[in-house]
Amino acid sequence: MQGIYRILNISNGKHYIGSSQDIEQRLKRHMNSLRKGSHINLYLQSAWNKYGEFNFVGEVVEEVKGNSNIRLAREQVYLDIGFAEKILYNIAETANYPPCFEGEAHWLFGKHHTDEVCQKMSFSHTGKKLTEEHKANIGKANMGREVTEKTRDKIGVARTGNTDGAREYLALYNNQTGEVIPSGWNFKELCQKKGLDYSSLLPIVRGENICSLDGWQLLGNKGKLKELKQRLLNYPMFYNERTGKNISSGRNLKRLCRERGLNYTIMWNIRKGITKCSMGGWRLATKSEIACFSLVR
Repeated sequence: MQGIYRILNISNGKHYIGSSQDIEQRLKRHMNSLRKGSHINLYLQSAWNKYGEFNFVGEVVEEVKGNSNIRLAREQVYLDIGFAEKILYNIAETANYPPCFEGEAHWLFGKHHTDEVCQKMSFSHTGKKLTEEHKANIGKANMGREVTEKTRDKIGVARTGNTDGAREYLALYNNQTGEVIPSGWNFKELCQKKGLDYSSLLPIVRGENICSLDGWQLLGNKGKLKELKQRLLNYPMFYNERTGKNISSGRNLKRLCRERGLNYTIMWNIRKGITKCSMGGWRLATKSEIACFSLVR
């Protein structure tokens, strides 16, 4: 049977909504994952672990015949109702889009362990020593992982004692006023003083964007700037049609999505041309828009 199904917690009425062309098989896969403790929806998995399997039942909500678009449309109706009433275990509010487990979208965002739990966790790890194999696995897992700007600032504070948490960057030039900020300037203080958006100027300073923000751009050797432009143009560029002045490279799409609060899957589809739309005003930039905001004219 094809249509809409749900996994209901009979103890509190909360449930997980989904759609499938074979509901019976889909429910079996859900239940197997929950029993193994490996379900992708951590919110549902936590409830399963807490209440037990005997408190959950899988059932058909509505039989829907037709293609997947019809099923997704009906699923979206149930999602809208469920999220409005706050009775869902679903994380993604949109049908057919995978959930985002970062930032405020994470189901544990803003929650903290109690002192009692922290003490139990500490006690359980006391005296434990990592094997060489375990250490090697941790090293492999961290290999290639990017450190965020916020984390770098914290590391800088810990190592140098620089309590303002700021880092030093290259010189900046304002092509509208002619003002120059020499190297050694404090990035965060500059943003506060000039009223600039930190997340918008940061990619420019990193050399990831061939653009300027309110006239501010990197000041350096013209040959190096041309080389920077050529390197970045190998990647798709995103333009914000709402502000009309922001452009970002698709070179590091995950970082762009993290800093702008965007859904990585949707932005990836936009970059690949699979989805002809925009998200939060961001869409693929045209050649004329790239030329308009380019550092090197």
